[in-house]
Amino acid sequence: TLDMSEQVSMQIFLSICRFLLFGIMIFTTLGATLSALMFGKSAIFADHQSAVGTDLVKFSGLQNMIPVIVFAFVYQQSIPGLAHHVQSREVLGSVFGWALTVVGIWYALMAVVVSWFFGGEIEESSNLNWLSYVGFLSTTIKYFTVCFPAVDVVSAFPLNALTLGNTMLSFCCGEDATQAGKEKKTKFRLLAAVPPICVALSFR
Repeated sequence: TLDMSEQVSMQIFLSICRFLLFGIMIFTTLGATLSALMFGKSAIFADHQSAVGTDLVKFSGLQNMIPVIVFAFVYQQSIPGLAHHVQSREVLGSVFGWALTVVGIWYALMAVVVSWFFGGEIEESSNLNWLSYVGFLSTTIKYFTVCFPAVDVVSAFPLNALTLGNTMLSFCCGEDATQAGKEKKTKFRLLAAVPPICVALSFR
């Protein structure tokens, strides 16, 4: 039931953690690849002593990739809530443009490096390959890389519930939604948040 402005500190912290995760996955894999090229084998991953390699382009999995890409760019429903607290609305276009560009570059770089090293042995969720990581700060890096994505997914739920609750409030109250009190806002946000949790627990 927190407003977007009340989640700023947490979302900034999580964003820093996301880029840290990108860096860990990219640079540990690059380190393993370079050490394998220089010394014949790598000691960074217990079950991968050298890069497996992969095709530069492979269209056989295109039907699986497209839905993931589309889902990754589905954020338009949150734009009103995110834009509401921005003072200079004229910069919104460039802000979202730069955000997509930077994140796209990081994801593309990570995809190339990680898929080249692990090849066909890459896990469906690639961070799980770090279960065999035995390099520098092995325990810390291993558990952070394996566990953080799950925590990060959970952290997105309040934002989605907030967006859905506000949308339901606007649909039901129309122009009066902007004058709605905190109690009414909380009711709609709970209406958006509680049913998915109940359904998830019932199918657990």
